[in-house]
Amino acid sequence: MEKLIALERLIVPEMGELLYLRYLILRHIFFSQPVGRRTLAADLDLQERQVRREVELLRRQGLILVSNLGILITDEGKSLLREIEEYIRHFRGLNQLEEQIKKSANVANAYVIAGDVDSNPIVLKTLARKAAEVLLAHLREGDILAISGGTTMAEVAAALPPSGKRREVLVIPARGGLTENVEIQANTVTAALAKNLGGRYRLFHLPDGLEKDVLEKLLSEPTIREHLDLIQKARVVLHGIGTAENMAKRRGFSTNVLSELQRKDAVGEVFGYYYDSHGQVVHAASSAGLQIDKLDGKEVIAVAGGKQKAAAILAATLLIPGQTLVLDEGVAAELVELLQVGIN
Repeated sequence: MEKLIALERLIVPEMGELLYLRYLILRHIFFSQPVGRRTLAADLDLQERQVRREVELLRRQGLILVSNLGILITDEGKSLLREIEEYIRHFRGLNQLEEQIKKSANVANAYVIAGDVDSNPIVLKTLARKAAEVLLAHLREGDILAISGGTTMAEVAAALPPSGKRREVLVIPARGGLTENVEIQANTVTAALAKNLGGRYRLFHLPDGLEKDVLEKLLSEPTIREHLDLIQKARVVLHGIGTAENMAKRRGFSTNVLSELQRKDAVGEVFGYYYDSHGQVVHAASSAGLQIDKLDGKEVIAVAGGKQKAAAILAATLLIPGQTLVLDEGVAAELVELLQVGIN
């Protein structure tokens, strides 16, 4: 495959870029259908006449349908989309990015999908689909799966193909609730993922930001203790990675706490723990759930996209060694640059 791509680049250098463009158009139609040409052009940052030309070619090939409702992908288009993904991986050098991350970062594995969430939000759906695939490969019958909340985790839950059979898997929130849109709260994500997985779930109703004495009293409650015990027994953990600033603002932290995080150079957040570029915890949110120092022996899968998260992801590999990373191309390339700077 790599030799073939090298020859193509030498003899027909424009072919790979043209194929990648048509792949992007087909992928966008797949996730957004029915979609209009104008929206397609705006989302992919292309000229309308260019989109019109490519859409007409794809229509003649029977890969898409153009109707009054918009553009839709055909079964042939879906099949082709799956078939050319491996070529796109080689053409974009995603295999090399994965190898560089595995070689230079303390991770168990790394998976990189084409595109950049920052420049095209639809890439998040491809990222989520890959994360769902990785999750299914890790799960076993009888497992307890702990999952965090957030936009990315909600997309992963939606990307899981509904199971036609029951799985003996228990899905639980990794920590207490976060005051945000109910659609992306950990409890909501837990229920949605368990439903598609064909497993069972338990919810965890414990809000963030409680006073220390109130939290300590609640932690003595049998039902809460039982849930915390289940979290620690989880064999698989699925989570997102956030930047410290963004997550602190989402949690509504006070100006004093925000200033403290800046002073301590916090770069990222996972499970309510805020950490610096050395992977050292500098602040912990007032909540209960998965403990960062009790992850040994667990299969931890982190899913993240967007270049702005590179520093947070790199530091997360120091905070939680041996994770499996599922990343988009944009942040993976940025991460490799940071790793090379660290080596040099």
